[in-house]
Amino acid sequence: MAAARKAFKDPSWRDIGGTERGELLFKLAALVEQHRANIATVETWDNGKPYSVAYNDDVGEVISVLKYYGGYADKLHGQVIETTPAKLVYTIREPLGVCGQIIP
Repeated sequence: MAAARKAFKDPSWRDIGGTERGELLFKLAALVEQHRANIATVETWDNGKPYSVAYNDDVGEVISVLKYYGGYADKLHGQVIETTPAKLVYTIREPLGVCGQIIP
């Protein structure tokens, strides 16, 4: 949590635009693909799945998700919400911080 908070407050990461963030996610996807066998091995040791499932399904899904969000990173836009002619209401999508998950 401390590292995530530090990264969130650090302008060198916080102020990176969507396109550059997307490029970083594409680079990470390429690194996962490059080290797919090692990652699948660790995943197999970690949870006991067959290696073929870890290699083909799990690591493949990681690569797909990274590529999806890499392509989506610069496509987050605000939205104008119709109310009355006297008002202008709009949303802006901004990161709020870290999301943690506990998955059994």
